[in-house]
Amino acid sequence: MKNYLSVFYLQIKSTFVRIMSVILLMSAVQTTLFIHILNSGDILIPSWFTDETFLSGIEKILQNNYSITIVFAICFILVTVILSLNGCKYASREDYTLRRLNITEKKAMLVKGTYGVFAYSLFFISEALIMFALCCIYSSFAENHPYAFEGSVSNQIIFLAHYRSDLIHSVLPLEDYFKYISTFFAILGMSFSTAFIPYFVRRKRLFLEAFILLPLILLNFTAAWTSGFSSDVFIVGASCFILGVLTVRVSKEEQAYDR
Repeated sequence: MKNYLSVFYLQIKSTFVRIMSVILLMSAVQTTLFIHILNSGDILIPSWFTDETFLSGIEKILQNNYSITIVFAICFILVTVILSLNGCKYASREDYTLRRLNITEKKAMLVKGTYGVFAYSLFFISEALIMFALCCIYSSFAENHPYAFEGSVSNQIIFLAHYRSDLIHSVLPLEDYFKYISTFFAILGMSFSTAFIPYFVRRKRLFLEAFILLPLILLNFTAAWTSGFSSDVFIVGASCFILGVLTVRVSKEEQAYDR
């Protein structure tokens, strides 16, 4: 058990600071962009029935301004790159470490995949907290706004936003329990496909699993077409397929340091 914990600690030591830097950067940029949008004057919409102008809801603000969603996508890609490259640059040093710890290469990659689950979960939980903070900022802003629609500013703003905004609903789906399941499988698929990239690099094999799953997950979290049960089923199926392909590929590879 101590050997597995040592490998897990190595992953924390080599990537955790960089992943946290990406999360903090995402938090700062998204918050700054959102405050800028609120103060820009582009958040007012005309009424369909009168000549009056009203303040847009937070879901409309996020839908009409893609910058916040783009920041999320870029940071997700950065976390994926960090996890994917971990162990590739210092392959010989990692091989020596695995031999010294008396742990097989496959088992070490499984530990790295477990760490990936932790890293991606931390990323999505952080984004959920950021979205919650943006909802609170909007609520405070709307309470004092002269064009806020009467009755639209209440303690239900945050609750309703999680059902009206694709991004907010994806990272914090509340009672949409199957969305939690699809997110879990997406995290599993990305974690283990990125963990085994160094494994295939050492054998000079192609490693496309993570790069196939990555755009599908980004679409599931950011695009309007993902509203509904079918998109979650698709993500679960795609993640299971990628994990199945990865399992078959790894089982066929010669294990260099198995004893």
